[in-house]
Amino acid sequence: MDFPAFDVGRDTFLIPDLLNFILFQNGTVYIADPNFGAVVRFIANKFWFPFSKSGDVRIYSKKELEEIFYNCGFKIVQVYRKGEGVFLKAEK
Repeated sequence: MDFPAFDVGRDTFLIPDLLNFILFQNGTVYIADPNFGAVVRFIANKFWFPFSKSGDVRIYSKKELEEIFYNCGFKIVQVYRKGEGVFLKAEK
C-alpha cells in the first residue's frame, strides 16, 4: 500500500478540503506537526505571522485542527500532543 506525502506550501487552508476530495471512502489521513506551546502560538499568530507574505501561515491549536477537519466532512478526528509533536488522525 502506498502512502503519498506532499507539501501544499502556502495554501494550508485548502488541506482538509483537498484531502477529503482525494481520499477514498473510509480513507484516513495522518498529519504530524511541531508542538508549540500556547504562549508561543499566541505571539506568533498575533504579532509575527500577520506580516508573512507566504500565504496562510499560522500555528493551529488542537481544538482548531479538530474543528477544521470536522467542518470539512471528516467523521472521526483525533488530535494529540506527544513530546514535541502534534499528531492528527482524521477518517472519512
